[in-house]
Amino acid sequence: MASLRQSTFALLRGMRLSASPSPRLTTTVIPVFGIRSYSEGAPQQPELIKMLKTDLKTAMRAKEKIWMSAIRGVLGEVTNLDKAGKPVETDVQVVALMRKQIRAMQDAANEFKEANREDLVAKEEQSIKHLEEYIRKSGVRGLSGDALMAAIRPLVEEAKQNGQAQGPVMKALLAPGGPLDGKTVDKAELSTLVKKTFA
Repeated sequence: MASLRQSTFALLRGMRLSASPSPRLTTTVIPVFGIRSYSEGAPQQPELIKMLKTDLKTAMRAKEKIWMSAIRGVLGEVTNLDKAGKPVETDVQVVALMRKQIRAMQDAANEFKEANREDLVAKEEQSIKHLEEYIRKSGVRGLSGDALMAAIRPLVEEAKQNGQAQGPVMKALLAPGGPLDGKTVDKAELSTLVKKTFA
């Protein structure tokens, strides 16, 4: 009798266990069609910036302090513009920054020369040579002087005939497809020449 009760109890217990819901493995399906990696949408760096970063490592290994300083000066400007929401996206922009650096170096060299600091003059001149070499390698064409005037004059004459001011001429010169599109120019020099031609 006792064995019958035990068998009945075991049978009932087994039925309760089989009736209870068994845990399920759940899977979360994440749609991948809307997911994009950051690198896919990130703008490509200009080739000139890639070259500068590679050469910076080379200069550091060779302990070329003047070369390192010249490269860091340009990359520092690139970083500052990026933080200001004005990213440098083309080699043309990089070359424009280099030309700006060169002008500053030339001014510094002149001041050092007046102070009889030929050692510092030599450093500035060496830095200038490094940046000029990068500009040459970039293949970006620059305009100044007579070549710049040749681009300016037709638009200024047309603006005068139509009674337009200087501002639209500057915009037309630098606009995509304009005479100066894809070329590096000193905007201060450009503005001066436009004013001079308008006079």
